[in-house]
Parts: sequence; structure tokens; C-alpha cells
Amino acid sequence: MCSVYARCTVGATGALTLVTANGQSNGVTSVARNSAGDYTFTLQDAWVRMYGARVSFDESGGSAPSVPAAPFAFVKAYNLASSAKTIEVVFTAASGASGALVATDPANHEAFWIEFVLQNSTAV
Repeated sequence: MCSVYARCTVGATGALTLVTANGQSNGVTSVARNSAGDYTFTLQDAWVRMYGARVSFDESGGSAPSVPAAPFAFVKAYNLASSAKTIEVVFTAASGASGALVATDPANHEAFWIEFVLQNSTAV
């Protein structure tokens, strides 16, 4: 198993900036916003299998709130083949009295790390 990771800062209207300075992102080449809270991460290399993803927010992006605007994330889809090399992630937040999770952009000035745990071989 291997990990690839990205450091992202959030701008206005949920736009993410991939931070590449000082090795803060490794194995992720780009990120694009598909819709509110929905992002596609493009990987540098193709992989055989995905085991999971993990997101950790911090406040180093600027005047970030103490609680992230969209604290939950899940992998919606992925295509690890050499033709695509993409992982789609949706960030969510609880909404209304029911607490239903709704796709939500992280807030302006927030920052987070995202790690994808992958396998590059069919050998176990």
C-alpha cells in the first residue's frame, strides 16, 4: 500500500488551490470543482486498488473558523486506470433539524490535507 496526498487551500466559491511547495502534495496533480462540495482529484500515476481516503482540516489557511464548514467527506467515485486516474470526493455538512448531510463547499480560507491509500500491484 502507498499513500498519495494533497494539501489544499479554499478560495471564494469553493475553489481549491493545490499547494505544491515544499512537498505538500505528492502524487496528486490537480483538483477541479464539479459542483458544490464535489471535487475531482487527478493522480499522477495509475493504481490497481483504493483502500480509503482521509481528510484533516487545519486553520493555517488564514482566518478559518474553528469548525470546518463541510467537516465530512466521502469518495463518490474513482477510476484508477491509466486513462483517467481520478478520485471524486464530496464534502458535506449537516443541514436543518434533521441533520441530513448536504454537499457543501469548504469555507473560504479553510485548508486541509487529503490522503488516498492505494495499491500499485495486484500482488498481495
